[in-house]
Amino acid sequence: MQTVLLVFDIGTSGLKASLVDERLNILRNVTTTYPTHHRPNGGVEQDAADWWMSAVRAMLMLRELVPEYLKRVDAIGISGHMLGLLPMDSDGQALRPAIIRRDTRAKDVAKALEDTYGADYFYRISGNVLTPNLTLSKAVWLKRTEPEVYERTVKFLQCKDYLVYRLTGNMDSGDFSDASRAGLMNLSTRDYDYDMLDDLGLHAEKFPTLRPSCAIAGRLTEEAAYHLGLRAGIPVSVGGGNGMCESVGAGVAQDGAYYMSLDTAAWIAGQSKEPFFDPQRRLGHICTLDGRSFSVFGAMRCAGKCVNWAQKLFEVGSPRAFDAAASNIPAGADGLIFLPYLEGERSPVYDEQAQGVFFGMTQQHRREHFLRAVLEGVGCGQQPSRVAAGLRRPLPQAVHGAPVGRAGQCEDVLCVGQRQRIVEGVAAQVFECAFERRPVDGVAVFRGFGHEMDRVGRAPFRRRSSAAPVGECAVGELIAAQPRQDALDIAVDVLQHLFVALGYGV
Repeated sequence: MQTVLLVFDIGTSGLKASLVDERLNILRNVTTTYPTHHRPNGGVEQDAADWWMSAVRAMLMLRELVPEYLKRVDAIGISGHMLGLLPMDSDGQALRPAIIRRDTRAKDVAKALEDTYGADYFYRISGNVLTPNLTLSKAVWLKRTEPEVYERTVKFLQCKDYLVYRLTGNMDSGDFSDASRAGLMNLSTRDYDYDMLDDLGLHAEKFPTLRPSCAIAGRLTEEAAYHLGLRAGIPVSVGGGNGMCESVGAGVAQDGAYYMSLDTAAWIAGQSKEPFFDPQRRLGHICTLDGRSFSVFGAMRCAGKCVNWAQKLFEVGSPRAFDAAASNIPAGADGLIFLPYLEGERSPVYDEQAQGVFFGMTQQHRREHFLRAVLEGVGCGQQPSRVAAGLRRPLPQAVHGAPVGRAGQCEDVLCVGQRQRIVEGVAAQVFECAFERRPVDGVAVFRGFGHEMDRVGRAPFRRRSSAAPVGECAVGELIAAQPRQDALDIAVDVLQHLFVALGYGV
C-alpha cells in the first residue's frame, strides 16, 4: 500500500497542509489563513488557537478532496516560522497570544543587552546579531513587562512546538534549528547557553528540551485524531524551523553547498561544519536539523512582501498581469531603481530604520516601470556577496533555488516567470554557474519516520526495517558539487556583475 506523509507548515500568514507520497510527489495541498494582530509600540502577535484551528480546517478540506489518502497517512512532519515566543501554563493553556518574529517591542531590551555584553561577545556565542526580534530578547522583555505571565509559564514554545503539543500532548519538544536562530544557544556546545540565561534571570527549564528535528516527538492522541480525521498513534516529528527545513528541501545537506530562497523574506545560505564568525557580523547561523552543522546565511527582510505590496499599491489584478506589465519594460527600468527596505533590513547591515526608496524618477516613467523596478530591486537585494564574502568557501556548480513561497499572495507573485528570470540571472551571471530549481515542500521534515533519502529531492525514500532505530536524521548522499570559482574572487565585483545581469550597465 502507498505510504502517505502529512506535513503541516505554519507560515506567517497561514498554514499549509500537504500530502506527499514516498517519491516526494505532492498528492494534494491546501492552505488556510489566520490573522496577525498588531499592537502598540511595534507589537505583532498571533493566537495559538488559530494555528490549531487552521490545521483542523485544512484537514476538513483534505477530507473532502482526497479522503482515500487520509486513511494511509503514515507519519506527520511539521515546520514553522521562527523567532517566536508562546508562554504555556501547567494546564497546557497559552497564557497570552504568541509574540512572533516581526515584534519589535524588545528593542530597548536588545540595546541594553548589547551595552552589557557587547555585540561581538553575543555574536561569538550565538552566531547571530542581537536584535529585538530574537526570542531571547522577547523572553527578557516579557519577564520585565509581564512578570505574572513569566512566573506562570511552564514552557516557552515556538509555533511548531505548539502544534506538536496539540497533536501529541508533549509540551517538552524543541529542536536545534529554532533554538539557535532564537539567540538561546551556545554554538560551541550545541545546547542552551545556560550561563547567559541564568545571568539574565531566565530559567532554562522553561524552554523545551532540544532534539533532532526528525526525532519522534510523540504519537497522535485520540483527541487530536478525532479532530483531524486520522487514526490515533501516527508518529509526529519534533519538526524544524522553516528556514532550516527549506535548506534541506533545496538539497543543501553537505558542507559547501549553497542555495537561494525567495519568500516573504529572502536569503542566501551555505552549509558549514563549523560556524563562521564574520568580523562585521553580516552573517547569521542556524543549526542544521540534526544539530551537527550550521546553515550560515545572509538575509534580506522584504522580498515577496515587496512584490505583494506593489501588486496592491498599483492595483495589479493578478500575478500574471504583474509579470506581463513588467516584461514590457527593458531591463534597468529606464533608470528607475527601487530599494526594498519596507521594514528595515537584516543583512549585510542590520538597520531597523532603513526605508524603501524609488530613485531616479522622471515624468517618462509609467506604472509598468515601477513594477519592473520592484522586481529588479528584489533581485538585487539578494546581494550574493553576503554569503560569498563571508564563508570563504568555493562556490558549487549549481545554486539551488528553492521555490519556498508559503501562504498568501507572495507565493503566487514570486513563482511566475519574472521571478524565475531574475533569480536565474543572479545565479548564472553573478555566481557564474547553472541554476537548478528544486521543490522543497516538506522534504526536510519527511525523514526520520523510518525513511531516508538516497538523494535529496530526486530519489525515493527507502523503507527501513521495523527494527531499525527511528528518530535520528539520516542525511542522504547528495550529488557533490565541484568548485568552479573561489567565492572571494566573485565577492570583489559581485554587485557590478549583478547590475550588468539585470541590464543596468555599470
